[in-house]
Amino acid sequence: MTRSRSLAVVLPALAVLLAAPRSASAQGPMELLRVIRQGGGWISLPINEGVADLTSDTVPTLGVALAGCVTVWPGHSGTWILEATDPLNEQGLEATATPGEGVPFSYQTGPRSVLDVRVRWSEPRDTTLHLWVGLDVPTSREDPCTPRYRKSSGGES
Repeated sequence: MTRSRSLAVVLPALAVLLAAPRSASAQGPMELLRVIRQGGGWISLPINEGVADLTSDTVPTLGVALAGCVTVWPGHSGTWILEATDPLNEQGLEATATPGEGVPFSYQTGPRSVLDVRVRWSEPRDTTLHLWVGLDVPTSREDPCTPRYRKSSGGES
């Protein structure tokens, strides 16, 4: 796995920005706080012919400092190149991730964020990328690199 820790700054915002539906942009700050309290969350990105490109809406991110880990779902195969830029805060990320192995990050958000994301998979076919973005929460002993899965009853494990 290749890490670019000095550049690994945008994926926590990715989880927040992509978790909220586009029509719920005004709920961005509340979604950000919910994701932080829960210690992170899963995002799913549609991959077409091995690639995904997307741009988020501009969302208030409140200048929150975040640290944690991003992990590709272990059931995937191949390698995943994650490139993200936040032009409003002049930050970006380029990392190569393998399924099940966490990539640590830290990120200081600005008052607002917008995210341009490109994902490339080593296998040029269609799938849905499942990505855990775990956050360090001072009141929790959970490792942010360890994804949390829902129990069949719908609760977090």
